[in-house]
Amino acid sequence: MSVFTCNSKKENFKNLTIGQRYTGVELDNNIVEITNDSGSIARYAKRYFTEVEVRTRPTPIPNMSIDEYIENHIEIEHEYGNGHNVICDLNINIHTTYTNAQLLRSSISCGILELEGLEHIINAISEIRKNIEEDTSIRVTPFEDSHLFYVILKHILNYVNNHWASAFIICSTFEPERPVLNEFNKTVMAEDGQGISSGIVNNPNSENDIKVWVIDIANFLNN
Repeated sequence: MSVFTCNSKKENFKNLTIGQRYTGVELDNNIVEITNDSGSIARYAKRYFTEVEVRTRPTPIPNMSIDEYIENHIEIEHEYGNGHNVICDLNINIHTTYTNAQLLRSSISCGILELEGLEHIINAISEIRKNIEEDTSIRVTPFEDSHLFYVILKHILNYVNNHWASAFIICSTFEPERPVLNEFNKTVMAEDGQGISSGIVNNPNSENDIKVWVIDIANFLNN
């Protein structure tokens, strides 16, 4: 639909007002079809009208934090496992990025679970960032990879906590001082008792440096 302003008219044109705007379409042979003052659709010579340029405002791009982005896009499901001590496989989808982790029972106590797959989450970070940067429909405020990892992990632990009761969750990975783990390391070691961690120790089986985190699930999720 276009907008036309009436610039002149014949004396017998009763349903047009000079200076009034009308909506309609331009047809062939210099004819316009508009809705006139009576509310009727009628055709007139185009010379009685001037087409108005209608400027539409672009749709504003929503701003959101990375926390809001993950909240809106993360989907977590589980499939029960059959392996030794395996509770389930956790399938994680963030927009179009897929990753996974595994939840296990601990033989130490029924109140302790083990989460394997931190490295899978870390490996997905760069693809998630790339998808965010290429999505022109949103604008995510700048964020650190370590915060993105922390937010994703918190959603995973919240999902676990909603399905399986536990007091602590144990997890580990190699090269534990990488920047992507900075916020997680600081959070677990916070003074409000969100968890504890071991020192960095060389793994005699792989020659990698490793670290173990023991997360107080209730405190971790409430902070």
